[in-house]
Amino acid sequence: MSDYTGDVLRWEFSTDDFMSSTTLTNTSGTVSFSDLTEDTRYRAVVQSGVCSSDFSNAVQITINPIPNVDLGEDRLICHQTPFVLDAGSNGIEYLWNDGTNSETLTVFSKGTYSVIVNDFNNCSAYDTITIDTFPSPQPIIDVSDTAICSGEALTL
Repeated sequence: MSDYTGDVLRWEFSTDDFMSSTTLTNTSGTVSFSDLTEDTRYRAVVQSGVCSSDFSNAVQITINPIPNVDLGEDRLICHQTPFVLDAGSNGIEYLWNDGTNSETLTVFSKGTYSVIVNDFNNCSAYDTITIDTFPSPQPIIDVSDTAICSGEALTL
């Protein structure tokens, strides 16, 4: 708070437009909060000398939700088989750990992949997934094309 005359007696906050309020015994010109979870209005009560106390203007703090980002559980895939990681559609900016800027990332190999998603309120969220791979099966029949007579046996 700036440009006020007098002394701050207390701060008050309310989630119902001051139909009810909670008093903070802070008497400084500033007050700090963290881990806010719901929209809240704040105001100071100021008094100058023998004059009656008065309320400052109320300031609305709006809490925006964090984007929902869930890449899922760690996965096992076949080596060189494409797997699409999807960061969800509730962002406007995406940044994968390889520098890609899209909602999805197609991966082909093992590794740890992460994404940061920013929404239109400039709130961000982060998730990581680890992909491990199995070698792709490479079946080979170790016999050349051949011809046999009817009723003969052949082992492959």
